[in-house]
Amino acid sequence: MEAQPESQHVSWSAWDWIVLAIGTGLFTGMIPPRVATFSTLLGIPLAMGLSNALGWAAYVPILVVLWVIGIPICGRSAQLLAKKDPREVTYDEFVTLPLVYFLVPEFSLRIIIAGFTLHRIFDILKPFGIRRLERVGGGLGIMMDDIAASLIAFVVMRLLFVYQIL
Repeated sequence: MEAQPESQHVSWSAWDWIVLAIGTGLFTGMIPPRVATFSTLLGIPLAMGLSNALGWAAYVPILVVLWVIGIPICGRSAQLLAKKDPREVTYDEFVTLPLVYFLVPEFSLRIIIAGFTLHRIFDILKPFGIRRLERVGGGLGIMMDDIAASLIAFVVMRLLFVYQIL
């Protein structure tokens, strides 16, 4: 009798499924056609919750913790999907959006729309060399370009307040 070749099938652990669920924004990263747009919406209640429950003093430190946690989450999710920077991995989208809303006086509809729009524009266009950050690779590269895009969107948002446009 001839030996059967080993199966190429790889089984995922329960932990892998949990990481993938978080990494894809509770699988919203799998919703076509604009996967990142749907997942980014998860950042709005996150921003509102952080500002209401904890206040501004804890806002940025908690975001930094979420970003650091995101490095292995995004890296492992990319490995599970067998892609370098999969579009489906959207954790970086929704945990970086709250930076845009840091120090906003209120979460009115116009402020929510402005922040969301700025975040998406800078994430898509990746100006000022942000695209080069993706070359870092792994979870760190996945997170870094979105953090940089959010930082630029935050600066623009602050300017809109300073000049009383918002």
